[in-house]
Amino acid sequence: ARRSNRARVLARRSERSSKGRRRVIQDLVSLSLFFAAGAALSFVIAWLLLRASEARRDRLTPAPNAVLRIRADSGTFRSHFLQAGKSVWSLGVPMLRDDYVALRVGENLVVEAGDPRGVLIFRTQVVARQTQPQCLFVKRPLRVSLSERRTHARCPKAAGAVVRLGAGEAHLLDLSSGGARVDCSQMAYKGSRMEMKLPWGESVYAWVLETEGSQARLRFEDLVDVRRAKREAAPAA
Repeated sequence: ARRSNRARVLARRSERSSKGRRRVIQDLVSLSLFFAAGAALSFVIAWLLLRASEARRDRLTPAPNAVLRIRADSGTFRSHFLQAGKSVWSLGVPMLRDDYVALRVGENLVVEAGDPRGVLIFRTQVVARQTQPQCLFVKRPLRVSLSERRTHARCPKAAGAVVRLGAGEAHLLDLSSGGARVDCSQMAYKGSRMEMKLPWGESVYAWVLETEGSQARLRFEDLVDVRRAKREAAPAA
């Protein structure tokens, strides 16, 4: 009888021990599955964020032949966008007036690119130059910002005013603090830099972003205070 009781006690202890081991194993499996699910979810979220970032960066990539305004330590130049690569972008050789400018490798640049929505702005660095055909390679920017035209203060009352543009005259079709759209008598070349005398007498410099027939869209080098058009009634240039 004693042996039988002892055997039953040992059997119960063995059964409890076995159940305890199974619970531990089950808990470890559950914990492993929890961490695996968390890791998988984190991976999916990171992938989605990366794809969203890449999609946004692609959306903010200048179009081929977009007019560029390049600011470097050595000055401000005009150029045009050629092609976007995964790690580098290629640009046309910068020009000052009608002369090519050789920017040095490693030079930091601030670039403004014309865009139908406004102006794309980014910082980059020259990584290489090519002579045949002539082009400039820069690092693909980590961040590109969009300055939308509609965010600039506008001056509807200036529409129709005659202004001096370069050596000729132009009629204002639209005027904002960031640029203007004009109908000009002289030829305005895409990418050229021109001086404009505003209706209130202030002279500013602007870059021709695009042309269509006799009309041209201009981007001012610096923002102007269009409220002066309401305060001042200076004669047209």
